[in-house]
Amino acid sequence: DGYKGEAGVYDAALVDAPCTATGTGRRNPDVMMFGCGEGRKKRDAKVLEECVETQRRLFREAANAVKSGGCVVFATCSMLKEEGEEQVRWILEEWG
Repeated sequence: DGYKGEAGVYDAALVDAPCTATGTGRRNPDVMMFGCGEGRKKRDAKVLEECVETQRRLFREAANAVKSGGCVVFATCSMLKEEGEEQVRWILEEWG
């Protein structure tokens, strides 16, 4: 249910966020039929929205755990703009 430790303790954090995994479709075509993470739901707008919200929650938790001036690396294996470019835009707007 999220990071429960002290804020600002770590120099860096890696967020290897659960995603729709669209970037792995060539190696694993079955993944193109399913949604975020291990949930194995049919992909639809609601599943994508859940993925995006989960990714943002994980990023917020990581950002709060990292010291001021620290580094948070955000990674997904998705080719969707909502999980890539739009997440980066959100991160820059929220955390600048």
